[in-house]
Amino acid sequence: MLEGLDDVEWDTLEHAYGEASDVPEQIRNLASNDQKVRDQALWDLNGNILHQGTRYEASAYAVPFIFEILKEPGAGDKVKLIEFLVNLALGYPDSFLPFGPNVQGWIDEYNYWVERAEKERLTFDDEMWMTNLGDFVEVYKAVQKQVSDFYSFLDSENDDERLWATFTVAWFREDAKSSIPKVRKVLDKEKSEKNIANAILSLSLLDSYLNDVSDVDLFKEYLAEDNPTLVKTSAAIALINVLKEGTETSVLKSLGDTLIELAKKDSPPGDTHKVTASVEKEDGETINLGVYTSGGKGAASEFPWNDGDMVGYISKILKSFGRKDPEKILPPLCDALQYLDGIPALTITQTMLWIVFPEPPKGDLWTTEELNENQKLVIRAIANSPRAWTYGGQPFGNYRMEISGWRLPTKFEELKRLAGPNNK
Repeated sequence: MLEGLDDVEWDTLEHAYGEASDVPEQIRNLASNDQKVRDQALWDLNGNILHQGTRYEASAYAVPFIFEILKEPGAGDKVKLIEFLVNLALGYPDSFLPFGPNVQGWIDEYNYWVERAEKERLTFDDEMWMTNLGDFVEVYKAVQKQVSDFYSFLDSENDDERLWATFTVAWFREDAKSSIPKVRKVLDKEKSEKNIANAILSLSLLDSYLNDVSDVDLFKEYLAEDNPTLVKTSAAIALINVLKEGTETSVLKSLGDTLIELAKKDSPPGDTHKVTASVEKEDGETINLGVYTSGGKGAASEFPWNDGDMVGYISKILKSFGRKDPEKILPPLCDALQYLDGIPALTITQTMLWIVFPEPPKGDLWTTEELNENQKLVIRAIANSPRAWTYGGQPFGNYRMEISGWRLPTKFEELKRLAGPNNK
């Protein structure tokens, strides 16, 4: 195992902290019999070849050796290695919800910058962006090349190995034709609520790449009232993944009702949440969004989709319909906001503001005269949800910054005056 590891000229490759000469030892340590050694190796590799979701020149070279360890029968931490590999491919998959990544878009943009660099001297930022894109593409290709190695885990007797392997294959549209029948078999055999919901979402994302609607009736069966909330929520999301603009209004309403239900019973998010790095271009496709999740609760604990934060996941889904049909999408978002704080509240607020403010105001701040009724509805919801402005009972600075970023006042009374009375 790991033959050829020392043949790579690691000292000529770079990662987050410069020369990548430390990587081969860390990869070997992933195969150690000592749990502490393995944990430290994975921590180190998360820091240098996957630093806050960013991938580097050395990242793609590490991929085949990590797969070697994953496939070794006696290797430990297989679930962690599967998760690490999908994160290497995408940064963090949550960034690409609800409809998955478009890697061809990365390739096209990278080629654009390469051609431009041949004709002119790029700025430092543009050159860095081109380098990032190239690394992202190479690492994705390196993982995608070995997607079939995840298939063996779809039959694993270990629930978590099946869960993460099923989740992982969902992100590789190039292999959708091969993956779909395998994930259907997984769904047919799963018994636990979490694994059923996971397989539903995985299958629907793969279907969406091929515009395959043959599983629509199956997803509708999982919407039945006697199914657990996590399963029904996943089924509704699955139908939207596949049907997109053709989604029935009743499915959107079901998802909106579930959002309010989850918001009412969710406890404050606590001290842990995931924040990933932002790497964005205003004039191109976003490669890594800033991702904020509060983590899953109850049945969604340790659920891989959006880190188990179903409130945030639903808001991402509804966002894609918001500007087309705001009268139907905004009310459940506004209702849910009053029950939430921390990251879930921030996510819903970002969604609502994006829906109603496609253009900036004429001046420095919005005036009442400029606002339409949907904009006033959202502003009132924010002004009347004081809990949303807090995190664990303390003022949440990120929330206030979000409000300010949309050219809105950051005091309750000023927001209420701006929105004016509700005459409906």
